[in-house]
Amino acid sequence: MPEPPDSLESTAEPLHYRRPWRKEFLVQYERTGRLYHVLQALGISKAKFDREVTRDPKFARAVEVRRQRYADTLEDQFDKMFKSNARGNVVAGIVLAKKHRPHDFIERHAGVTMQVDAVATMEQARALLSLMLHDATPELQARLAVPVPSLVAHDEPEGPV
Repeated sequence: MPEPPDSLESTAEPLHYRRPWRKEFLVQYERTGRLYHVLQALGISKAKFDREVTRDPKFARAVEVRRQRYADTLEDQFDKMFKSNARGNVVAGIVLAKKHRPHDFIERHAGVTMQVDAVATMEQARALLSLMLHDATPELQARLAVPVPSLVAHDEPEGPV
């Protein structure tokens, strides 16, 4: 992968007198990572910014380079936090990192949600639930405050559940 360019001049067309805000935007955005704040400080609307990025792919790349450099700054701060005894607000840092590099800061968890519409007898429903709870880990059974079920059928009247 090629090294990101170091300056706007090497990544975009020469600055035209009608767009002098671009260079200052790139400097401030790399320093703060705060898109809307920088645009507001420069008096540039988000719509105008979006038009410039869409119209000029070189400028779009320069913006992305600055965003990645800011993300590098965040990662450097994390390294310092974890290597020192005085830790800052780690959660806030992770939130910022996810904003700028979502593909690198992924929550790794899985869940399954299921909704089943079926007609079963009370006995069939209890048997299914019993099997499900029997296969649950002891930790989950304890959290559910459910005793380990036996696989013995209960005497309940039959009928749809």
